[in-house]
Amino acid sequence: MWVWVRGKYETRLAIAAGFSFFYAIVRRSVVNPSTGTMKKAEGAQMFKWKWLLILFFVVIIKADSYTQELSINKLGVVWQDSLQWNSFAAFPAKVKLAILVGDPRKPAPYLVRVKVPLNEKIMPHKHPEDRVYTVISGVFYIGIGEVFNDNILQAYPPGAVIVLPGNTPHFHWAKSGEYITQVYAIGPLGLEYIDTKYDPRLTSTEKHDD
Repeated sequence: MWVWVRGKYETRLAIAAGFSFFYAIVRRSVVNPSTGTMKKAEGAQMFKWKWLLILFFVVIIKADSYTQELSINKLGVVWQDSLQWNSFAAFPAKVKLAILVGDPRKPAPYLVRVKVPLNEKIMPHKHPEDRVYTVISGVFYIGIGEVFNDNILQAYPPGAVIVLPGNTPHFHWAKSGEYITQVYAIGPLGLEYIDTKYDPRLTSTEKHDD
């Protein structure tokens, strides 16, 4: 049975309801209805099912945090209030990513949004894929080059569309306030910092070694 779920809160509710329903069925199969106690030799089975269900629930939530339901091959819609903003390992901790369409890990089209709070900087880096940016809200600042230089930042208002060819070194700064950009590209998504000391994916030792 397929159920259309509009947003992340409804998704969590649907998963929780399914979990409770499945748990009730399993419990009924191992509990004596007349006494309310475990059927003989089936307590261990109940314990096993309980942990399997918990593991299933955790895996579903984890997977849901990375991908959206929408496929590039099907007619669909993403609602503004259903966006799931998550941390992304290659970004500074305060910068968030929402996946709207597709899976950025795969060699296929994807659509994401990036939210950068006031004063946050993303230091010089490059992506292997060609990208098309659309400014959704705020003022989007981008500079081209391998060294951060606020004097060459270009500001783009909501509605602006910016094409960034693959492997172009660039940097960002939320100079005047939070901004949200939408990015369309063909995956897989890649991000390489020009100076690895700014890469949050690396440990202090790895940064020092480089």
